[in-house]
Order: sequence, then structure tokens, then C-alpha cells
Amino acid sequence: MEPNTDCPTRRQLLAAAGTALLAGCIGDSGDDGGDGDSGDDTDGNTTNSTDTNGSDTNDTDETGAGDGGSDDGDDGDSSDGETTAATVPVRGGPEAPVTLEVYEDLGCPACRSYVRNGLPELETGYIDEGRIRYEHRDFPVTGPAAEQAASAAREVLARHGNDAFWEFVSAVFANQDRLRPNPPDLLEELAGDLGFDADAVATAARERSHQSVVDRDFARGEELGVEGTPSFAVDGQLVDASDARTIEGVVDTVTDTLDTALGDGDDDDGTGGGDDSTPY
Repeated sequence: MEPNTDCPTRRQLLAAAGTALLAGCIGDSGDDGGDGDSGDDTDGNTTNSTDTNGSDTNDTDETGAGDGGSDDGDDGDSSDGETTAATVPVRGGPEAPVTLEVYEDLGCPACRSYVRNGLPELETGYIDEGRIRYEHRDFPVTGPAAEQAASAAREVLARHGNDAFWEFVSAVFANQDRLRPNPPDLLEELAGDLGFDADAVATAARERSHQSVVDRDFARGEELGVEGTPSFAVDGQLVDASDARTIEGVVDTVTDTLDTALGDGDDDDGTGGGDDSTPY
């Protein structure tokens, strides 16, 4: 309990003061096991965030905090040079003129809802056509299980490459309800099912081998003003989707921002959602 009480208290105070929270998972206290209910938290914010303060940081390939996006040479895309655990996982067009960073927690039900109900729209309109550079950024707020899952995914990235990372992350979200109480066992099983090095993935999860890389993303998110997950930044600017009440509404706001950055103008009414289809 002692290591994590300061940061959650600080963020609870920020929230009480009216800080705009962009998404559904603001985490729980995450003191030891992180097996608080991850539930199907379909109607909004949980309590607050655990600070990823660097336990088991034995990762050797971290690149530093980085200013992210496509202009960062050493924080760069998976198409340049060697892929390591510190490589930023990328979809879409690695050299596209607009970068969308998505801050996610693999244990967050709102992130799972986004992947199921919001991401397909971005895939169809932007990612599959290579119009944007789409980056995954780790921002674990729901406790140690999410940090273990992040390290496991980074191990897949380092050993099997960028495409394998996205495949593994998709499997983790699909099996999120089984993540607790023993994350390494599930992560080992998923890696094995996908033909990856299951032992190495389980070890990375248990030891949080790539915590330093996770901390790098977390620090960048905090610099941008990220308070919860999923959150989105376009070309280094946090997208304010605080008025949206559904995942679809959040994605509408993100697509409006992307269209502006791409010079597409206002295609829709830009209301940012308000329907009740998938509350988060």
C-alpha cells in the first residue's frame, strides 16, 4: 500500500477540482495484486491511478521519454532498424503526415470497449488506408496486472515484431476477463496459442522486464495531460473528448480532429457523440 498512495491521492484531487477526464479507466489503488474488479465498467470512471514507479526496471533497451510521434528518431517506428521492446508499435502509414497516439491500459474495460466498438471506424477511414501513423502508448492505471500485460506485449514486440505485437494485444483484450488473478499464466497461454515464445513472455510479465519502457510512455502521457484510458493525442496535442458520453462519441471527436489535421474539413456535424450506444 505505501508505495502507491501518494499518486492516486494527487489524481483524485485533480479530478475533484474538475480536471477533464477523457475516458473510462482512471484506475484503482493497485496496491498489491491489482485484482480489484476489472468488471465491465460500462458507465464511466473508476477510482484512480497507480503510479508506475519503476518496480523491476531491468529493461536494457529503453530510449528515454521521447517526444513521440513520427519525428522522434530513436523512439521511432517499427519499419526503421531493429525492433526492440522500446520500439513504438505502429499501424497505418509509418511516414504519414499525421500521428495519432492512443494511450491504453490492457486491463481497462473502457479500452476493451474502444477496441471493439471504436477502433474499427479508425481502421476503415484512416489506418487501413495509411492516412495516419497510429501509435500504441502504454498507460497502465488499473494496477500491477496491467503492467505485467504491458511488459508481456513488449516482449512479443522485441522477439516477434510489430505485427505480432498487435495480434497479441488483440488477444489480451479478448481475454481481459481472465487477466486476473494470475496474469503471467494467461499471458503465457495466449503467447503459446499464437506461436510466440511463451516462456519468455511469461517471464517478462512476472518480472515486468520492460517496465522502464512502460514508464517512458506513462511519463509522456502525463506531460500531455492524460488522466485516464483510452486517451488520444493528435500530433502531440491531447484530444479533448470530455463532452462525449460514449466510446463512439469519443471516436467522433478523434476523427473530427484527424480530419482537421489532414485538411479534410468538417465532414459531419461534429457533435462528438451523445448517443447511448456504448457508454464507457
